Amino acid sequence: MTLEAAMVLPFFMLFIVFLAMIIRLAIVDMALYQSLAETNEVVVTLAYPAELATTAVSTIVEEKFDGLSERVDIDPQLAKDLLNDSMEYLGITIDVNGYLDSVTPGLVEPIIEDKFSGRLGGNFFDPSKLKIDSIKTPTSFTGDGAFLEINASYDIDISIPFVEKTITLKKTSYERLWAGA
Repeated sequence: MTLEAAMVLPFFMLFIVFLAMIIRLAIVDMALYQSLAETNEVVVTLAYPAELATTAVSTIVEEKFDGLSERVDIDPQLAKDLLNDSMEYLGITIDVNGYLDSVTPGLVEPIIEDKFSGRLGGNFFDPSKLKIDSIKTPTSFTGDGAFLEINASYDIDISIPFVEKTITLKKTSYERLWAGA
């Protein structure tokens, strides 16, 4: 019986280690996908209200400057430049344009890392190995150009007997802009 156990036990233990590694890969895969999907959903949900705010602010500013140029003999562009210079001097920055252009890997990565580490918990996984590969921003709010795509990857080290390898898991989240329906 001892001889049989000595022959079977190493294979059984190897099977258990392989099974644990597969479970570990599955957990990372699901956490990465959910983190990307949730972040992408938040970004596309806020795109339409940001666009409405941008349009409203631009319209109000244009109306005010047009009204100013009618009452006072001043060039509207000169007044805009003076206002921008004054705000810059005072350290006030307001950028209502380019919400979707501001969605960059540097902006999205900490959010995804936070969601990713929250899903995995503990120190078993290293969120610093998470990398945002690319972000394709939408070109319009309708048609084929109304999609936001985030591509990310995570390097996971495989540490099992006789195998020292790194596997790169890649995920893509593809979400249509919500256009206020």
